[in-house]
Amino acid sequence: ASGTDPVETPDSAGVSIVDNAFDSAKLAVWHIPDSPVVDIGGSDAGSGALQRVRVALWDTDGSILVGDGATREIRRFDSTGRHLGTWGRNGDGPGEFRAITGLWRIPPDSVGAYDNVLRRITVLSQTGVAGPTISLRTLPFTYTVQPLGGEQVILGFIPIDTSSATSGPTTRSSITIAVSDRDTLRLDTILVVPAFETYPILGREGEATFPAQSTPIFGKVTVVRGDGSRILVATNDAFEVAEYDTKGVLHRLLRVSLPLRPVTGDDHAAYVAQELQAIDEFNPGAPELFREQWRASLREQRVASS
Repeated sequence: ASGTDPVETPDSAGVSIVDNAFDSAKLAVWHIPDSPVVDIGGSDAGSGALQRVRVALWDTDGSILVGDGATREIRRFDSTGRHLGTWGRNGDGPGEFRAITGLWRIPPDSVGAYDNVLRRITVLSQTGVAGPTISLRTLPFTYTVQPLGGEQVILGFIPIDTSSATSGPTTRSSITIAVSDRDTLRLDTILVVPAFETYPILGREGEATFPAQSTPIFGKVTVVRGDGSRILVATNDAFEVAEYDTKGVLHRLLRVSLPLRPVTGDDHAAYVAQELQAIDEFNPGAPELFREQWRASLREQRVASS
């Protein structure tokens, strides 16, 4: 083995620690093709035009499902990008949505859609017919819902800011992770991990204003994902991924020794330029008022202090 191969050693508690040395010469190189594999949802796509993509899912039959945050609909496309149909609409009734923030497959042939405003999971058939609805309103505010193997889901809860503040310092709360049966919502809290950094702002959406939370550019974040019978928790605090089982027992810790350097003004400028371009490229159908508000919010966004 070379000095850059992963080194796996158990600690005193039996947790497997996998250390990866940073070697830029061994990094996988990703190439972006000159033309996209699939091109969907442009301003010339007619009924398939997308305005504000929130989530997407490549389904087992090759179709692509996209949750549109502006229309509160799910658009379905075939593998070539042809629009096949639209599921749901804006509203509170069965099969309707306010904010689609999660899409996943439910074997053998259904799709789960999570709405974090209505706080419910809707099970949809392969043709978009709304089936059972599982309400999460009796639970604390659910930040994330992730599928696990079988009939289980991961629920991630974060504290709700009830201060109505529109300015203040950057803080970092925690995510309480629970595992539950999807249909019965019997909770088993297994983990508490750091959340992401946020600070209060005055949010704007069209003519409406409201207290909201924003995240600093290059701030600390934590991502929780389900992978079969494993729960993966990734953080950029130390560039590591922790692998837990469904009882909350840590089995492996994957780490990389990545050199750190301070964020520069050039880094900030490059990030803002990239995001400004993305606002126009990926939201061609959004009203100009909304896009200008997103641009203003981006320019005002804080940069993390470390």
